[in-house]
Amino acid sequence: MKEKFTGGRGFDLWLLWQALPRNRPARWDDSENEICIASGPLSGIPVYPGSGKSIVVSISPLTGTVIDSNVGGYFGPYLKFAGWDALEIQGKASSEAVILIDGDQRRVSIEDGSDLPDETHLLVDTLTQRLGGTPPRRCL
Repeated sequence: MKEKFTGGRGFDLWLLWQALPRNRPARWDDSENEICIASGPLSGIPVYPGSGKSIVVSISPLTGTVIDSNVGGYFGPYLKFAGWDALEIQGKASSEAVILIDGDQRRVSIEDGSDLPDETHLLVDTLTQRLGGTPPRRCL
């Protein structure tokens, strides 16, 4: 697998291929469809430009084919630092949910998110208080 599917996109494509049904075409709204998120082998290495990127792969609702998108930021390196090379999300939650990745405890859990605010700035503060202690200071 490592020789043929290199990097975040290759890893995601392999994971998606393993999850999709073999006996019929997969649709974006199939319960077997996944959202796969992975970063490459150089993820989180500060001397390599682009090492903060993650690739997301799934079946497109528009075209019905495999799509991918790259995402910058901290998620890919933090996922790798927590001990995982990829995250596969399959199925549909019955209500709002938050996926909690705890690298210290080496576990991934799905938490109820129905009481969380819709506004991003409030969501960050709420999750930080609930899961991480003191909220970040804001510069005005």
